[in-house]
Amino acid sequence: MVRRSPDGRFETLVHDPRVLWPDTLSVARDGHLDFTSSQLHHQARDHEGKDLRQRPYVRFASRPPTGRCG
Repeated sequence: MVRRSPDGRFETLVHDPRVLWPDTLSVARDGHLDFTSSQLHHQARDHEGKDLRQRPYVRFASRPPTGRCG
């Protein structure tokens, strides 16, 4: 997951192979970035009726490299 700064640069916030289609992002009061991994792109409607989503579904909480998100 990356963010784009006002000057146009990109910075990696989170890199983990379990992050599949990050969704429902929020920033906690302590600066952690919270989000789920929805696997939306693995739904049956996109794979000829076969649901490829795998459990466990994951909720992530990560402190960005700058110490705060935003």
